[in-house]
Amino acid sequence: AGRWSAFRHVTLPLLSPTLFFLLTLNIIESFQAFGQIHTMTNGGPSEATNVLVYSLYRDGFEYSRTGSASAQAYLLFVLVVVITLLQFKLVGRRVHYQ
Repeated sequence: AGRWSAFRHVTLPLLSPTLFFLLTLNIIESFQAFGQIHTMTNGGPSEATNVLVYSLYRDGFEYSRTGSASAQAYLLFVLVVVITLLQFKLVGRRVHYQ
């Protein structure tokens, strides 16, 4: 077997559980990009870098709108769960545990 065949049929199937786990964690982590936005831009010029987590923080702690912040937290939770379940359904069937 050549290098490509060995990689495709041996190495990649053995790495698929690890790649799937890392992909899932990185997608979840991408929704939690708060520290960089708060440190560098504070929401940016004209709310340009405002994401759901930063909006949740501002509504809950700066503006004392706890109802709005809790609704945003619930929305964030549902969004992450739906994306994770979709990923398990679409990509999970290609993962081979041996």
